[in-house]
Amino acid sequence: MMDDILKEPVPPEMNEQACEAIAEELKGAQEQLSTMQTKLDEEESKNMKLQQHINKLEHHSAQIQELLSSERNDWSKERQELLEQIKSLEKQLQESQNKADLLTSEVHDLRIVLQSADKELSDIKLEYSAFREKQDKEISQLSGRHMDVQFQLDSVRLEHEKILEEKASLQDDYDNLQEVAKFETDQLKQQLDDRKQEAEAMKTELCNLLHLLKTEKEHNEKLTLQLQEDKENNSK
Repeated sequence: MMDDILKEPVPPEMNEQACEAIAEELKGAQEQLSTMQTKLDEEESKNMKLQQHINKLEHHSAQIQELLSSERNDWSKERQELLEQIKSLEKQLQESQNKADLLTSEVHDLRIVLQSADKELSDIKLEYSAFREKQDKEISQLSGRHMDVQFQLDSVRLEHEKILEEKASLQDDYDNLQEVAKFETDQLKQQLDDRKQEAEAMKTELCNLLHLLKTEKEHNEKLTLQLQEDKENNSK
């Protein structure tokens, strides 16, 4: 019966219905295909935009990398320059300290010389005082002797004249010695004044050097703080 049924010709109405059904299915499939194509085009457009954005990001990343490399090189160069400046300032500080030590030694030597000069002047004053006391004593003795000679003028006139001559000679020697002592005293006073002026000049120069050393130290501390801040900023 199945073979007989299959062998029967298909009615025209059924063929038309089948064609219509196939046409509907084909139309539906074409619509789905069109929809899928539209979605595919949209996805392709999104992919192209995404690729363009990725390219832009890669280009921007390359620029940032190049900028970071340049900044790193600049920072390294600036750090090297700062290190060289610090070394130069440390060298200048060492030289200033050496000069200050040398000036301190010279001032100490000058003080020793001045103390020696003061001691010599004191010794000369003591010697002059002893000599003056001796001369006064001798003059006093001569005066007493002169009084004795006045009482014995008739018998010892020649001796009196001799004593007067000795007195005049001693007076001349005393005057000469007094002038010499005065001259030497004036010279020593002048030398002492000169030494005091030199000591004042050395003291002024030492103060200037200490002020310069303080200024250099403050500048060095500022540079050190600036370098530390730069390090912290670069680390951040």
